[in-house]
Parts: sequence; structure tokens; C-alpha cells
Amino acid sequence: NLYMKKEIFPKALVQYKKVIDLDPGHAHAHNNLAVIYYRQEMYEKAWAHLLKAEAAGLQVHPEFKKELLKKIKEYRQTMLFLSSLELEGA
Repeated sequence: NLYMKKEIFPKALVQYKKVIDLDPGHAHAHNNLAVIYYRQEMYEKAWAHLLKAEAAGLQVHPEFKKELLKKIKEYRQTMLFLSSLELEGA
């Protein structure tokens, strides 16, 4: 996808979603959505699409998967910390 190569992620996102509407099991479209969501720091959505890409038979790059899991863990820890601060201030 030209938009992906040029890092025009909003337009690439629309294109990959259209592909998935036509073919819900399109592994490469799910993988590319995972990458786009990762770059947008939307790690939970990235993870969901990574899992769909794997379920469709794509071997996801193990370093990408490892890094995404790390980001999800960091994000969740941050959210727990922020939650605890809100409770203390209540």
C-alpha cells in the first residue's frame, strides 16, 4: 500500500479496513493495521489485529510482537498508577 510506504497512516488505515470488510481473514491487512495502531500508540488495537493476523496464518515478526507486549504492559502500569493517584486525591 502506497499510503503505508509513505507513512500516511490515516489513509492507509481506511484502505486496510476496506480490505478487511471484503475479506475479514486477510492476514496482511490485519498485520499492517497492527503496525499502524502501534505507531499511533493504540497498543490494544494493535494487539487485536496482530492476533487476527496470526490466526489467519501469518507469522508475525517475533520482535514486533515482543515490543508490542512490552508497550501494552507499560501502558497498563501507567494507567494503574494514574488511577491510584486519582483515588488518593478523591
